[in-house]
Amino acid sequence: MQFTEPKLVTLNHEANHFLGRDWNKDDLHPIEIRASHHPVGHERHVSRLMFVQDADGEYKEFAMLETRTAQLPIGTKAQASMVGVEPATAKATIGLPGNEPIEITIRELKNFSYAGLVFNAEPVNLEFGTVPIPDKTVKIKIDALTLGELDSDSLLQLKQVDYLKNGNPLKLKLTSISEAGDQAFVLGESPNGNLLKINKINFYDFSGQTFDDLDYRKLTIQTSASKTRDAVFLNGEPLGVLHFKKDKDALRQLGLLKTGKLTPAPTIIESNFSVICAQIDPNTVEYPTIWTKEFQAFGTQSVNSEQQEMIKSSAKILHHIKERPTFLFSTESNKKLGVMGLAVDNHKAETVTKWLTAQKVEWEQVPTEYVIRETKKGLAVFHLVSSSIPPKLWRT
Repeated sequence: MQFTEPKLVTLNHEANHFLGRDWNKDDLHPIEIRASHHPVGHERHVSRLMFVQDADGEYKEFAMLETRTAQLPIGTKAQASMVGVEPATAKATIGLPGNEPIEITIRELKNFSYAGLVFNAEPVNLEFGTVPIPDKTVKIKIDALTLGELDSDSLLQLKQVDYLKNGNPLKLKLTSISEAGDQAFVLGESPNGNLLKINKINFYDFSGQTFDDLDYRKLTIQTSASKTRDAVFLNGEPLGVLHFKKDKDALRQLGLLKTGKLTPAPTIIESNFSVICAQIDPNTVEYPTIWTKEFQAFGTQSVNSEQQEMIKSSAKILHHIKERPTFLFSTESNKKLGVMGLAVDNHKAETVTKWLTAQKVEWEQVPTEYVIRETKKGLAVFHLVSSSIPPKLWRT
């Protein structure tokens, strides 16, 4: 239960009593996990919150634990240091000789060459310009129609095998996993069993359509053309883009933002974080003496309708993830008896017995008391009479 690195989000919310504070990653702070007291509709409603002890010894609300992070019990106390992760934007200060320093915000760091790199108020030479930069959006097409956008992990998967090229064909069986609004996505399975995730289905031509393919279909990769944007470069590679008009106007006045070319300038750059990781010292963890269940803390025993729908729509992939593998095995005693062992997921036991019977294989299910370990793992075990297995089936 000693989850030592929970992620904290909603850092910029006004409920954060430590808004704007720079945390020294080497300092430990007393923390406590509490149930949210915020009402329905609030961003932090029905969530676990981290409270941090301030200089006066009082615990004050800091941030919300990210819903997919390790969830420590409500009432847990510990010591933790705060380390910024996943920088989303950066603050850059430019001071040209004879001019007042200006401060700008660089955005969309995650989408470009230096995603994940942390800047700690260090001097660098940046380049500015209104120039074409690559758009990383990759669309998946069915004939002339757009199905959706390739997920970033799947995009990386294709990039690693050098297959991420415009017009490259794909052969996939499509299965709808979620059909809920802007979270709708499908999984595409290739003939060799690789899975690709395709997002934003309801944003394009197949909105509202459900896929449950039995056969493979032909699809195409479409990479996006470059877009001209007000961008910031580091060592000739795109770092991020400019968003605010005041930033662009200030750079133009300094002669740094020109169309079609990059202009360098000395800059002090510092990362802004959308997520902080609380690194908990496991030796300081104090668990509550009384366990508080979620329905007690949040006044609800059942999941909400949106969660229920997500659980329902995820059933196929969850079943696929949790299903036990099937395997054949043989022991010395099996060989002497002329039998072969077969272990399958116990949810498939009935289907397997029907199939074995249809194949005219002589079989017997091993009583659970003789295969206790396998039973605990969710497996059903069969003995097959080796001589009854047809040669073709053996090869299969």
